[in-house]
This record gives sequence, structure tokens and C-alpha cells, in this order.
Amino acid sequence: ARRSVSVRSERTGSVRAVDVESGQYVEQGAPMVRLEDRAEVIALERARLMLADAEDELQRLTQLGGSGAVTAVRIRGAELAAQNAMLALRQAEVDLEQTVVTAPIPGWLGLVAVEVGDRLAAQDVVGVLTDRSQILIDFRVPERVIGAMEPGMAVRVRSMSGIPIPLAG
Repeated sequence: ARRSVSVRSERTGSVRAVDVESGQYVEQGAPMVRLEDRAEVIALERARLMLADAEDELQRLTQLGGSGAVTAVRIRGAELAAQNAMLALRQAEVDLEQTVVTAPIPGWLGLVAVEVGDRLAAQDVVGVLTDRSQILIDFRVPERVIGAMEPGMAVRVRSMSGIPIPLAG
């Protein structure tokens, strides 16, 4: 095959759903396995609340800063708190995204190595995707024939079982 990829989980978790079947064609980016994500959903909601609170505080202090009631240092502290809250939100989004194992390439899926309820460790293989859009053929040629071969020459190929394989181009 043109390329083959062992699809792995980026994180540890319990398998909540398996969205693919062995032997199925899978598009790039399609969800293959979903891990339990309740903690990540809660963390994302918490991060959104913290960002909204930090932005409200920054807006309030900025308005008061014009009247001289708040120091520039306090406003700078509120700006940093808002930036940290934004980073926490982005991290929570990444953590939630990692609970879904997606196909890195389009291809045919071999045996699916997980079931609902399995506990996956980070880097456990979910399955192997094979891109068969092009097939690479490795063959041996006697040394005395090599000089007569040229790029683009027609060849006939048979599988090891003797079945002819049609070639294009």
C-alpha cells in the first residue's frame, strides 16, 4: 500500500463508543473511537466561566482606571488573569478534542483493536489504516536483465497465489 498508519490514542481513558468497523473505508478526520469525556466537558465549562469572569473584571477595572480609582498595576493584573483564563480555555478545548480518536489519513481499516468499555492507555493502537490509492510493488530482476529495463516499461504482475493483478499507468 502507498502508506499505512497505526492509529493511536493520545490519552488514557475508557472507550465510550467505537464509530468504525473492521474492514471499513474511513475518511481522513473521521471519528473512530470516543473516550469518556465527562471530566473534560466540565473543565471546558469551568474554563468558559473563568474567562467570562476575568473579562468582566478587566472591563470593570479599565472603566474605573479612567477615574483614577484603580492603579495601572491592578489593571495589568486583570489583563494577565484574562490571558491566563483564555489559555485555560484553549487547553480545555484541546483536552476535549483528544477524547476523540480520528483518522489521520483516508484508508481501509484493518481489525479494530478496541471495544466499548475497554480502557485505553496513551499510545495504545486502535487499528491500522491503509491507503491503497497506490500500490507499491517490490520485485526482483536478474542482474543480466537490468540493463534492458527502462522507466515506464510495461510489466505483468501476479500475486503470490498466481492471480494476475491489473496495473494502470
